[in-house]
Amino acid sequence: MNKRINPAKNPSEEHVDISAREAGYKRRFGRIFVTGAALVAAVAGSVALVGCDQAGSTGTDAPSAEASAPNSAADETTATTSTDPDTDKIQAYEDAEAYTDGLSVSEFANSCGFDTLSEAYAYWEDDIPSRLQYEMSKMGYHTNGYEMVTNPQGELFASIAASFTPDNGIAKLVGVGVEAYIDRNAFTIRIHGVPNNDVRTEYDTDTIPTPDEAAQILADNS
Repeated sequence: MNKRINPAKNPSEEHVDISAREAGYKRRFGRIFVTGAALVAAVAGSVALVGCDQAGSTGTDAPSAEASAPNSAADETTATTSTDPDTDKIQAYEDAEAYTDGLSVSEFANSCGFDTLSEAYAYWEDDIPSRLQYEMSKMGYHTNGYEMVTNPQGELFASIAASFTPDNGIAKLVGVGVEAYIDRNAFTIRIHGVPNNDVRTEYDTDTIPTPDEAAQILADNS
């Protein structure tokens, strides 16, 4: 998998490209579609870290979401399509342990038995957030909250609030907010230090970074 990244600087500053020192982990990241300083600043001002705040605080006092394994089949009363999950895709995902080097949109969709988020949502519906937080927990994240959200623009997304303790000393705790946009088939990632020291970064991507990669991104943009 060819995963590349070019995240935006924290919301209070202009966009800064990731320097060559990230070359070691660029290959594991998905393509970034930077939203621009204006959008990032707007998000930071009014709905900063929506992925974290709407789904639950990333601080140590936040309620913890149980990272239990998702149901093996969707509730028959909520299924909206006759297309069943492809068990071969699910098994191939489990066998490959793809989440060990970052979790791409297609890999997560495969873990649900489908190729895209929209296909997965058509079958699993509101189970998508719990399935995503479960996969993130296997990556090493502590998931603090999750839910389905519709933003003011009418876009539906699964919102996951997660955190982890970094090894590089950038912060006592690092909060990671993930928004999985169903129709866009893409993620928005927000990373910040706890306690909040105004060091944060936000970017659009097709891949959720591992905790180690998230810590390095935060360090490189501090």
